[in-house]
Amino acid sequence: MRSHSSRRSCVRVLLALVSCCAVFASSAHAALQLAQMITGLNAGTYAGDAPIAYVDPDDGTAHRLVVMHNGRILLYESGGLRATPFLDLSTETGSGKVLKSGSSSERGLLALAVHPSFRQNGYFYVYYTSTNWDGADPITTGDIVVERYTRSLVDPNLADPATAQVVLRIPHSASNHNGGWLAFGPLDGLLYVSTGDGGGGCDSTGPAAGVGSDPLMPPGNAWRYDGSHYNPVQTHPGTYLLGKILRLDVSGDDYPADALRNYSIPPTNPFAGATFGADEIWARGLRNPFRFSFDRATGDLWVGDVGQSRGEEIDYVPAATPAGQNFGWVCREGLEPSNLSPSSCTVTNCPADTTGLLQPIRAEDGNAGGWCSIMGGYRYRGSQIASLAGIYLYSDYCLGNVWKATPAAPWDFALAVNHSSGTYAFGQDHLGELYIVNGSAGTVSCFHDGEVASNACFWKLWTGFGEDTFESGDLTRWSSQTP
Repeated sequence: MRSHSSRRSCVRVLLALVSCCAVFASSAHAALQLAQMITGLNAGTYAGDAPIAYVDPDDGTAHRLVVMHNGRILLYESGGLRATPFLDLSTETGSGKVLKSGSSSERGLLALAVHPSFRQNGYFYVYYTSTNWDGADPITTGDIVVERYTRSLVDPNLADPATAQVVLRIPHSASNHNGGWLAFGPLDGLLYVSTGDGGGGCDSTGPAAGVGSDPLMPPGNAWRYDGSHYNPVQTHPGTYLLGKILRLDVSGDDYPADALRNYSIPPTNPFAGATFGADEIWARGLRNPFRFSFDRATGDLWVGDVGQSRGEEIDYVPAATPAGQNFGWVCREGLEPSNLSPSSCTVTNCPADTTGLLQPIRAEDGNAGGWCSIMGGYRYRGSQIASLAGIYLYSDYCLGNVWKATPAAPWDFALAVNHSSGTYAFGQDHLGELYIVNGSAGTVSCFHDGEVASNACFWKLWTGFGEDTFESGDLTRWSSQTP
């Protein structure tokens, strides 16, 4: 083991080397590119499956988690994918909790988020559409389930299935518009959960306009917010939690008598306590917010909300924005009323003045422009691609290409890099570097700016200067980057 003084000297030398290399790379190789890291996730052992998320647990092990649509969570490391899944919730080889309904279905295992204190407590959370795995009510086929698991205390390469705890269950009978995504807020440490509107067209699985306990509400689930005063011992009504972004405090439990509600309500939620409305709601009026993210530098929220036929939208919510925002669906799609053709939704009881609704910063053309399911990404906060600093990246399932939003007056939108159709998600590691998950192709790729192909994205499994390979004297990663 080196002394602390010699280690600091080595670090200074390496930092200088990296800095020189970064200048060289940015001047000679400025074009944004993609390099495939993982392939074959739709063939062989994974035939009929697809990767749907790529997560860095930031636990100091250089492990990454690849979330598969049918319920497996794979562990990716320097030697490639481990044969044994980190956790298996599939019906084929695992616990049978995740509803399998085809690789292009909107159901399945959709998201994973690790707890901010994952290194210490090993907690991570999954979001999936469920089978009737409890064998009876209240969990039924198609329900949305958010569930917590813990990494094994014996083997860090595995999760412990016995630690499963349902955090939240939401009834959902339709095969489409299941949402959803999970992320912990960087400023408040709370768990944010996005849900689709319940399925069908024009939010048609929800109640009609002007009925029930919200007589002045438009039709559907997304706009409505009643339901905070139900008996927690009874089955969770859930429909008021669809088409929303929910905010939960998973460090407590306000409902000890309810096995399917294991969280506390943040007192700053807009409908918390005696205020009329479901306590869990943080924002409403969303159609199918399949992917959202927080800006790790500012806490700002970015949402990719999948449109119907007229407009795929990107929503930007600065961190200082008050809770309780309404994104506008079903009354508005993108920047236009949703009753326009070809969506042709009813806008009964919708307000004539929409100035109180949160306006999207971008509404891409609907089906006529080739867009079909927008995939929200991340704002780049890494250090390896200088040309991307502060830029937000997003994609679309059908078009595939990656677009960028650049802070301008107020934002400038342009094509960033060509990519094939089939985007399911973006990923961000603890260093702020970005990745893209192509479910149709069965690949996970990293963004870079023109390094030699064999060395592209050398940081993809790096944990920082304290990683074991550095401490043991393995400098091949650095020497390979020397111009």
